[in-house]
Amino acid sequence: MLTAKEKHSDLFIIDANALCYRAFFALPALTNTKGMPTGAIYGFVNMLNKFLEGGKYGYIAACFDVSRDTFRQRKFSDYKIQRPKMPDDLVNQLTIIKKILAAFNISIFEYQGYEADDLIATLCKKSVEEGLNVKILTADKDLLQLISSKVSIIIPHKEKNILYDEKEVLNRFGVSPKLIPEVIALMGDATDNIPGVKGIGEKTAISLIKQYDNIENLLENIDSLKPQRVADLIKKDTNILNLSRELVELEDCVPLDFNLRDLELKTPNYKELFDIYKELEFRTFLKDLPIKDDELSNLNIAVNKESTKGYDKLRELIFISTPDNDSNYNFYTFIDENNIFKTDSPERLKSLFENVDINKIGFDLKQEFKVSNKLKFNINGKIFDVMIAAYLIDSSKTDFSLGGLIYDYLGLTVRNASPEKNLVLIARLYEVLRKKIEENNMESLFYDIEMPLVKILAKMEINGIALDLKLINSLSKDIEYKINGLENEIFTNASKKFNLNSPKQLAVILFQELGLPVIKRGKTGPSTNEFVLKQLSKDYKIAKLILEYRHLIKLKTGYIDSLPELVDKNTNRIHAYFNQVGTETGRLSMNNPNLQNIPIKTDISSQLRKAFVPKNKEDFIVSCDYSQIELRILAHMSKDKELTQAFKNGEDVHLHTAGLIYGVDKKNITADMRNVAKRINFAIVYGMSAYGLSQDLEINQDAAQSFIDTYFIKYNGVKEFIEKQIEFAKNNGFVTTIFGRKRFIREINSQNKSLREFSQRQAINSPIQGSSADIIKIAMINIDKEFDKEQLLSKMILQIHDELLFEVNNKELDLVKRIARDRMENVFKLDVPIKIDIKIGKNWLDA
Repeated sequence: MLTAKEKHSDLFIIDANALCYRAFFALPALTNTKGMPTGAIYGFVNMLNKFLEGGKYGYIAACFDVSRDTFRQRKFSDYKIQRPKMPDDLVNQLTIIKKILAAFNISIFEYQGYEADDLIATLCKKSVEEGLNVKILTADKDLLQLISSKVSIIIPHKEKNILYDEKEVLNRFGVSPKLIPEVIALMGDATDNIPGVKGIGEKTAISLIKQYDNIENLLENIDSLKPQRVADLIKKDTNILNLSRELVELEDCVPLDFNLRDLELKTPNYKELFDIYKELEFRTFLKDLPIKDDELSNLNIAVNKESTKGYDKLRELIFISTPDNDSNYNFYTFIDENNIFKTDSPERLKSLFENVDINKIGFDLKQEFKVSNKLKFNINGKIFDVMIAAYLIDSSKTDFSLGGLIYDYLGLTVRNASPEKNLVLIARLYEVLRKKIEENNMESLFYDIEMPLVKILAKMEINGIALDLKLINSLSKDIEYKINGLENEIFTNASKKFNLNSPKQLAVILFQELGLPVIKRGKTGPSTNEFVLKQLSKDYKIAKLILEYRHLIKLKTGYIDSLPELVDKNTNRIHAYFNQVGTETGRLSMNNPNLQNIPIKTDISSQLRKAFVPKNKEDFIVSCDYSQIELRILAHMSKDKELTQAFKNGEDVHLHTAGLIYGVDKKNITADMRNVAKRINFAIVYGMSAYGLSQDLEINQDAAQSFIDTYFIKYNGVKEFIEKQIEFAKNNGFVTTIFGRKRFIREINSQNKSLREFSQRQAINSPIQGSSADIIKIAMINIDKEFDKEQLLSKMILQIHDELLFEVNNKELDLVKRIARDRMENVFKLDVPIKIDIKIGKNWLDA
């Protein structure tokens, strides 16, 4: 942030109206938790911060429109008439943006009867006369006419901001900045409804002005103008041309009352900005302000060395661990705000943490379980993880960091707080979140499912999985060979070499040089995304080859080359991270590596699974996969009689659906018909539209709609369930799983059709997918208990959606199979049977 001491002889003018519009339409409809629209404010402040940091200015000003009633409307009533009224959500945000500018100590200019552009022109003229250089931040090219040796314009752009000076304007338009109004007057401007001369476009307008210098000279020489057609067009619209010229030219003599001292850049009022950002919930901007919350900064805590005083009566222990310099961990333990203990005695830690009568409270306790494993003690007793509690209360949040939770639930902004202060804040979070868990009737979901899972995931991360590095190395060579072969084949089909990883070059080859049909266009030209290539691959070999090339490149860079680097040198295993708060539905996610996303359709990707093996050659990898669990949950939640009976009868539900939608006997159903039925079954679960199904099945939309209509006739209970889910979400703003997990669906009543339809799909799928996630979590907890009870050497190592993977000691194989089947199939009583498929092998592929 700049201060007045760093003044330079530059004036920075902000075209506030134009930037507010740009931010409003460029960003999604952001709101804070109170429902206040904030998207335009956030975008505006983000741009402002970047430019204040990017240049040193001595003076600064911001200009706004007042209303549409300006001198231009009085000259031409249709001026800007086609522009819609400013949206109410933007009007409300403008008020706050002005407050923010005032807190920055930036002078605001607005004047009835004039546009912001005129105010900017006036400020420019007076400032240049005073010897200043001027930079204008705008999204409006109408201001290009102001550019001179002393004035330049910055137009913000997503990738790289565009700087317009005299040279750049000349390169772009072929005329100097002062002649821009002459060009616009001739060609017109649809954005501002400036009529111009009908029939004259940009190219002709530029040519005429380059020849005659201005409109006055052009009209004086109109009789000698060639071609005659252009002369006739101008003669016909001479009055409109003169009017257009008057509308385009900016007024630089607006009677503004100011002097340069008023515009001097001053130190912002950080306290005022802090209060505004806090109300708006702009956490990112709050962190950048050189100010702290009074409450937090005044929190002085004494840290005592380890003491036995008070420990005997402990019932709740709030703690946080930090590694010291030599990697022996220190635990800070909290009793109350006057009693923080720094505990590094292994004996004391063991007695505290293994005491089942003491509740354990902390943030991201999975890491603490891993630390306790290193220190050779257990964490017993009831646990409360504030991070996961916040996740259950609202899984749609994007930030579950400690600082994020402290801000969201305590209203405090934290920067590099000491462990002691964090402990106090965790204690306060615990009180707030414990009550919210109770108010939302989530005690069972939290204490019986999510909290026991923390320890299991810590175990799984510690266990890891072994990797056959020799096989990986062999696969790397194979895939390199195939990629090189594909490259050569593609270049042969294209009759030239080019950069296969450049979408721009690929588009030129496919659509210009080879003449393939353009399926879809993006902002920069014809698209070459996966959807487009799939469509083209039906008729063009080169598209099919490029798809295969991209798949192999993704596999090579994403897995085959990176997996060996993730092998821990001490354990010779990969230790992936399981994220318990990474999805809105309740499913687990994972990274480093993300093994949930390994493709399965090609030979190479299948062989990749072969590289995941047990540590000991005599042991086994066992896969236990829920069979059609989401469709079984759909049958349970919808109470559809047809679907429920099919599962009770032990039928192949996809075959059953195929019989219903095709109206044929099951013995006459082909593999293709069953595949279509399978896709329709899952399309319904995911709330897919007729359009989406038509794309998936590669059929026309009418045929897809016919399939869906028939499906709902046969499974009318499913149709009723879907309608009820959408209605519930509309009325309540959320949906729930069988076990009470909530997912907020905030855009279900949006005026934006695409947002509304997407929300409806979420309302249908979330209860089903979330219930599936809950079921497999309960199964994991029950299996883990049995493994501990039997003191098995076998380990649970991966959870991939509806599949659990085990590394099984060869002597325990039958027992593990029995435990897994019992605990997974009897996890919860649905209206239909729950079934799993068990596969056994010497690697993940065989399993």
